[in-house]
Amino acid sequence: MRTRKYNKNGFDIIANLKRIDDQIMADILYKPYGEADYIEIGTIYENDTAPCGTTRSTASWTHEKCGSTMWKQRWHDAAIKLYSEWRKQ
Repeated sequence: MRTRKYNKNGFDIIANLKRIDDQIMADILYKPYGEADYIEIGTIYENDTAPCGTTRSTASWTHEKCGSTMWKQRWHDAAIKLYSEWRKQ
């Protein structure tokens, strides 16, 4: 299992990457400002972008399982979108 960290723009996020069968996913942990512990807020998934006008698709991350995005997202962008959905709940 690999771990990635993102600590910019007011976000403190850790992604624990794992592979189940052929699907790559990451459990996202978020640390609110001033807190000592991380909170698990959900999972992001690696998939391919929809090829628009080309036959090539590229790897991308999304917070929706089986969701295909129209543009490439890095893992921390998908984690920030997951965080905003988590805050709405």
